[in-house]
Amino acid sequence: MATVLDKEALRNLRLFKRYTLKEVGKSLGISAAQLSRYERGRSHISAEFLLRLLSFYGDSIQQVVGTTESSHKEED
Repeated sequence: MATVLDKEALRNLRLFKRYTLKEVGKSLGISAAQLSRYERGRSHISAEFLLRLLSFYGDSIQQVVGTTESSHKEED
């Protein structure tokens, strides 16, 4: 299994907390456009920034990550 970032969860979390892209971006020192790219999966989000973002929202990483089956299966 591999850990994957649920990008839709990032957006949903922001909307649930009733923040705009502009508000979050300003608070964390990035543009609203960059935050949008993170949420849509169009730009790689670093682990460090992801933790900062989740800290801002007051949530844990379990909110936005999941697991997926690996495409490589072990042979018996």
